[in-house]
Amino acid sequence: MEVVYYMDLAFFDIDGTLSVPRYLCPDGKYRAGMPQEAWEKYCERNYNAYVDCGTPAPMYELLSDLKGAGAKLRVLSTESMEAAKISKSRFIEDNYKEFFTNADIIFVESSDKKVPTILEMCQEESVPPNRACYVDDDFGLVLEALDYNIAAHHISELFLYKRGELW
Repeated sequence: MEVVYYMDLAFFDIDGTLSVPRYLCPDGKYRAGMPQEAWEKYCERNYNAYVDCGTPAPMYELLSDLKGAGAKLRVLSTESMEAAKISKSRFIEDNYKEFFTNADIIFVESSDKKVPTILEMCQEESVPPNRACYVDDDFGLVLEALDYNIAAHHISELFLYKRGELW
């Protein structure tokens, strides 16, 4: 595993990574998600769709350590719907403003564009992929990133993170 202090760039997914999904559905119950069509209607009606979502407590420690070590922090999320982009951006502003600005939020239209986007940003910033960190809840994307020598981690590994130790 990589030592987080050697990362120059760090990318974080939103859904299931920076946010713990929790949505108040029309039936009055909280759920971790809903079918795509229902999600689209939910976002169109509610520009603060993420208001009830939680944040994983250890994430603040990791972000703080990375930022303190000089890493540039980015949010990388799959989203094509404008209403959901607004909700996601608002969630980041409400919960992570000390780490990310709106300029740090990158939206791609499909998840297969995430790893190429990281590689492109590494090239633009003159950062070798092994000095870029990527955290997501999608094992397939984590494994794909590892194939390109990106220091990728599944969100579940966050619970093993201890300040100043190998992650």
